[in-house]
Amino acid sequence: MSIELEERVRDALQGKARTIEVRGPNPEAVFDRVHSRRVRRITTRAVLATIVVALVASTAMYRGGSTAVQTGHASSPQRAATLGQPAFVSLAGWKVSFVAIVDSYTEYHFVNGDQTLQVSFYDQGSRTGNETNPTEVRLRGTDGVTTDEGAPRYRVDWDEQGRTWEADGSPFATVDDFLSVLEGLTVIDQSAWTAELPAGVGDSMLANADRGVTWYVDAGVSCFDSQNSVPCR
Repeated sequence: MSIELEERVRDALQGKARTIEVRGPNPEAVFDRVHSRRVRRITTRAVLATIVVALVASTAMYRGGSTAVQTGHASSPQRAATLGQPAFVSLAGWKVSFVAIVDSYTEYHFVNGDQTLQVSFYDQGSRTGNETNPTEVRLRGTDGVTTDEGAPRYRVDWDEQGRTWEADGSPFATVDDFLSVLEGLTVIDQSAWTAELPAGVGDSMLANADRGVTWYVDAGVSCFDSQNSVPCR
């Protein structure tokens, strides 16, 4: 997501006549989070290219310069559809609790007991990788880059199906456990995605996607557009 887009959305949010109270994720925090991550982790394309070359040459990866990270997650999961925007995905055994759609960006929050997982989708090439103790890994049949977020939290970026994917979750015993869960992410079609959400939620979000829209399990569907009411029509 571009800096200009984030600033435009934040300006619109500040001008809303009414606000919505939510627990946990909230519409405003989506863009603050994306912006802070972009500032904190952006690197040059030259550095990312060097990392990719290193991935091809390496058979074992090292986290924090000392801990080996095996790269055995090479098989690509079966996919039922082509990933577009908004991105329609599912995670077996996990429950989706939050979805955000705005322009070229989609974000999901999944929960499974005490574990949480955020999965975000960007235009490919709009992010340039990680810089906090990056470690090259293999997942979902492609190359990815993890960062040191402080175990038991882990995060990884990778490119797949024409999009840049970002996953951030905790608590996980090891980075391999984290990567194994991500193998379960499945691209689904629109009808399957709508069926997985509560009745009417998917249709309402898609009807308002041009305005920027979120759904949170405890707060319903909300729009970003300051010229329209909250919640969405």
